[in-house]
Amino acid sequence: MKKKGMRMLFALGVFLFIFLMVPGNKTSVYAAGNYYLQINKATNVVTVFDNSGKPVHAFLCSVGPATPIGTFYTSERLRWHTLYFECYGQYCTRITGDILFHSVYYLQNGNPATQSYSAFNRLGTMASHGCVRLTVADAKWIYDNCPLHTKVVIINGSAANDPLGKPAAIKVDERKTMGWDPTDPDPRNPYASTFPSINTSAKTTSIRYGASFSPLAGISAKDSLGNDISDQVTYKGSVNTKRLGSYTLSYYVRDAMGRTAEASVTFQVVDTKKAIISGVKKKLVKEYASVLKLRAGVSARTVDNTKLTKKITIKVTYPGTKKARVYKKKKLKLSKLGTYKIYYSVVNPHNQKVTKKTSRITVKDTKNPKLTGISSAKTVEYNSTQNLMSGVSAKLVSGKSLTKKIAVSVREPQASSFVQIKQANGSAKIAQAYTFAKTGTYEIQYSVSNPSNTSASTVKTMLVSVVDTKAPQIVIAGDKPSQAFVGDTYDVFYGVTARLVSGTALGTDKLSAVLLEKPSGSAAELTDGQILFDAAGEYKIVYRAVNPVSNLEAEQKTITIVVVEREESPTEQESETEAVSTERMTEQGTEYEEIP
Repeated sequence: MKKKGMRMLFALGVFLFIFLMVPGNKTSVYAAGNYYLQINKATNVVTVFDNSGKPVHAFLCSVGPATPIGTFYTSERLRWHTLYFECYGQYCTRITGDILFHSVYYLQNGNPATQSYSAFNRLGTMASHGCVRLTVADAKWIYDNCPLHTKVVIINGSAANDPLGKPAAIKVDERKTMGWDPTDPDPRNPYASTFPSINTSAKTTSIRYGASFSPLAGISAKDSLGNDISDQVTYKGSVNTKRLGSYTLSYYVRDAMGRTAEASVTFQVVDTKKAIISGVKKKLVKEYASVLKLRAGVSARTVDNTKLTKKITIKVTYPGTKKARVYKKKKLKLSKLGTYKIYYSVVNPHNQKVTKKTSRITVKDTKNPKLTGISSAKTVEYNSTQNLMSGVSAKLVSGKSLTKKIAVSVREPQASSFVQIKQANGSAKIAQAYTFAKTGTYEIQYSVSNPSNTSASTVKTMLVSVVDTKAPQIVIAGDKPSQAFVGDTYDVFYGVTARLVSGTALGTDKLSAVLLEKPSGSAAELTDGQILFDAAGEYKIVYRAVNPVSNLEAEQKTITIVVVEREESPTEQESETEAVSTERMTEQGTEYEEIP
């Protein structure tokens, strides 16, 4: 009783001191400590300001409808204190009346392992009966750093009145009814050794070149209490998926308890694709014997534009073969008809994948065929039979024979058009035994077409001069007189003709007559084809003819004319001789003057 009376007397003295020191019974403004506190009832945030008005801390709290609005000064600190409804709080600081700063309540006094977890998880919301609930750490900070008489301003403001914002809430596992406050610095606190963690195991570290990349995808994190805080993970560094190589990102997370975790992941941007070969044409048609530039316009690269053109390997399969051979030259002469296969391949050095492309080159011979063995001009004998196909041949540039496809046409002398004597692929019998039945110039036309390109044709013409070079023939008519009378004038060419084998008649310039023998004492001469028989006896006349082309002479022919004296009267003989001479001259179409 004595101790109790002394405490009451001390309290009364303090009360009287305060009462006497404050005029008008008003509370004085104390300048206690280095901080003052603001409680935003609307947002459940406590902001700590230093004496210059600079915000330095923000605490999450829970107030209640009974929390008063106004300015107050702390007046008491209690390490553990009994609260309403037989519950207890740590680190209590009295604001005014029965309104305290204190931890979330406990179900057992002095037992830090009995905090209400459901109440703890309501921090940041209106949940108290008027007191200001805090985490143990925040309540202890006020308990330790804010001496009595620290100013407390309680407002019903908005988020704009919270310069440091609203802290993140710490959440405990509500499957447990009670437990330790995670922020309690008591070394017995099981949460003292727990920290947040970052899990990177679900993150794929191999990134395909050019692929989209999300640095946070697959990254998860938990706070010190095991709650998912993946959305709070930050990172440093970058990954350029357009450039092959290694990239390291550092991940960081800070939980509501202020504890941090870090992790780093090294990513590899890799080329997973085959190299790209460009410029290879799938199909080409080329001319026989042309040259193909195998590497012209062909290039190779990886997706990151690493050039591989010089590393392209080329193999060639020739027409009619199946085995592909490595071909190192830059040019390929297409010396065979058919289809060449050109195989291009290259290895991507980034992943050893092989890219292959094939080009099919169809080689054709479309040029004009070659015609050989045809003379531009020649001379043959009249009525001779010639093989017009002898020595004549045709072939493609590639060497394939087209001789059977040669067509032959002939235009005879003075003819206006050609007559075909051999069709392409037709019988060659006529052309092989063609008879030149006319003298003059024949035109022999040879033509052949490329079966792969009918517009590619070759035509050659041979001029054949047909001549009659054989010896002519002299023909003496059977009615030519072989007897005459002295004094007769004789026409030596009457009934005599000379012709070539071809039937061409020779003129008197190529047919001649010579008086070979005459009777002794005769002075007769052959003049202008006429002989005056001046004496009786035998007269021999020799005929000669010459081929004007070859100068070959005909076989000579000789006639003998027996001249006798006329027995009739001179008048009758002259009349008869004159009549015969006139008749002969009329037959030859020549008028002669009568011989007196």
